[in-house]
Amino acid sequence: MFGFLQKNVGVRFVIPFIAGILLSSWILLPNVIWVLLFLLLVGLVLLHKYSNSFTSVNFGVIATLVFLLLGWTRGQINNAFVKPVENKAIIWHVHTLNIPKEVQNGYSCPLHISRYKADSVWYTTNINVNAFFMNDSLVKSLRAGQELLINTSFSANKRPQNPFGFDAQKYLKTKNLKGVLFIRSNQWQCLKTERKGLALLALNLRGRLVDIFTKAGISGQNHAVVSALALGYKDSLEIELTKAYSKSGTVHLLAVSGMHVAIVVMVLAAMLSFMDHNKRLFFLKQLILLAGIWFYAFLTGLSPSVVRAAVMFSFIVVAALVQKKASVYNSIGWSALFILFFKPWYLFDIGFQLSYIAVIGILFFYPYIEKWITLPGYLGQKIWQLAAVSLAAQLATTPLILLYFKQFPVYFLLSNIVVVVIATLVLYGGLLLLVVSMIPWVMAVLGKILNVLVNILNYLVVTISYWPGSVIEHISITPFQCFLLFVILGMLTALFLLKQYRYAVISFAVILLFQSTLIIQNIAQWRQKAFCVYYLKDAYILHFIHGPQSYTVIPVSDNYQKHLDISNLSLDFWRIKPTNNLQLTDTSQFTDANLYFHQSKWVFNGHKGILDNGRMSYQFNDTLAVDVMVVNVNSTFLKRGTSPKVKSNKLVFDGTVSEYLYKKREKISTNTPYFVRTDGAFIHKFP
Repeated sequence: MFGFLQKNVGVRFVIPFIAGILLSSWILLPNVIWVLLFLLLVGLVLLHKYSNSFTSVNFGVIATLVFLLLGWTRGQINNAFVKPVENKAIIWHVHTLNIPKEVQNGYSCPLHISRYKADSVWYTTNINVNAFFMNDSLVKSLRAGQELLINTSFSANKRPQNPFGFDAQKYLKTKNLKGVLFIRSNQWQCLKTERKGLALLALNLRGRLVDIFTKAGISGQNHAVVSALALGYKDSLEIELTKAYSKSGTVHLLAVSGMHVAIVVMVLAAMLSFMDHNKRLFFLKQLILLAGIWFYAFLTGLSPSVVRAAVMFSFIVVAALVQKKASVYNSIGWSALFILFFKPWYLFDIGFQLSYIAVIGILFFYPYIEKWITLPGYLGQKIWQLAAVSLAAQLATTPLILLYFKQFPVYFLLSNIVVVVIATLVLYGGLLLLVVSMIPWVMAVLGKILNVLVNILNYLVVTISYWPGSVIEHISITPFQCFLLFVILGMLTALFLLKQYRYAVISFAVILLFQSTLIIQNIAQWRQKAFCVYYLKDAYILHFIHGPQSYTVIPVSDNYQKHLDISNLSLDFWRIKPTNNLQLTDTSQFTDANLYFHQSKWVFNGHKGILDNGRMSYQFNDTLAVDVMVVNVNSTFLKRGTSPKVKSNKLVFDGTVSEYLYKKREKISTNTPYFVRTDGAFIHKFP
């Protein structure tokens, strides 16, 4: 291990740099500490230079501390920004960073704020935010780089209201977006000026290239798949089709990233292989490869995933120019350091993590896996090589896939062997179509061929996704368990290659530790007892958790299926299998050893509760003695504005109750209430 780090300086330096970025997310140090640390490092460097007692080991320690401090500083600078006043109407001078994307009830688009006006004074700033234009079809005409004036309030990124909800704060952090602007149709105007830049030019060019596929007769989801495969434009993909690709283990094909750039590099390198035997021609070949990499990146709109892959392969190509036998791991390490120095938030991006881990896995595991089987014939061997690449990437990224996606595609190997070949044809067919788009009849023929290929591709993907046991779902591991899986993978690999006893011992010890964490989780699950009221604006979801068993209560309404899908998301959070969850409605009558539920009244774990949703079956003057009372927008007492005789230890207003109605709480109870709309999901854990 130490010998590997000594030979690969880029890897040795990027590790402490990454550690520094992680530390900056958890610990914010004052400026005086930075000055003291910097002076300490300067002193250590001077001691190394003028003292004979310092060895290479001492210098390595100093270098590690320097890059740790550098990563920490870079991360802290990125995290520090002057946040504008929230919930106050401000005039913002912005420009669009991308072409607006159509979403539910409006359009979404990242913006860069250069200045804003508050209290008649203009302030300069330099932050990116996400904008949501509500039901405004005029937004469709906006291009990347257009300048706008917007009059609305700034909202900082917030945690999800439900523990299982989409974490917008975490997601926007990976995109370096510091907040959100919600914009109505009368709150913005487009200026005549427009920002210029290579990235903005690339995005607008990609938009025009996507339109060429439409002119070639490719439409619907075929158009969406071709645009995604060839240019990385995924805005038109339907959710169900994306899920099918995910279940079949081929969703990575729809995101132009490392694999697509690798295909471009491999094909170009194969075409130019005759230039390897001459020094000058080899130099020219590497320059052509660099130009090809960045030309393709430009066509895809210089999207972050493609730029990361382009930087990675550019370092590898440049290293080959400087030294033919340069370590590819060293090049990867330097490329990661280069990217993270300028964009430290990429470290938290799932695509960045998967891209680098997959490439490292392919480089390391592929040579060994490829030797396992020798199939007869040229075609047979090429098919196995394709399978070996897929297996190597899947093997390396499995811990991350389990952590983030909580599922594992069972037939990934078979689907990748079949699908990747067709996807590669679609990729190059799409690029070829763009080249010949000036010749109408050729474009039309290629469009028909691509339609046939994509129909076959989608049919295979959807068919595989419906096979029995196509995906193992509801897998829940912690980041620490993910780390342990990587350690186990590394130790077992070392044992297989080096055949040394110590790696067997370490592997066994880490596997025991991993199993211990699972046992602890299972014990905690059997002991868990909780009552929850989840956040929804148009309904309520009650959740009773008793060990591995749970019960959810959803009102009967036109949106019942939608609310059911949302409630099912909570099961992963509590590590409960769907088969162990009983679905009830507010009119249900149910009794078992854990729960008594009857007409919105319940007894659970020895605690009484009631839901006031306007369907209360007792007399208004009855005395209510309950441990928790959940108040809905249809509450009898809220509508009457009369105080009932309530003895409740906890009063919970669900997400349907507006702030106006919430102000009437004093008429119901003098107890301190819990307001789900602002405070998030109500979760009460029983001892």
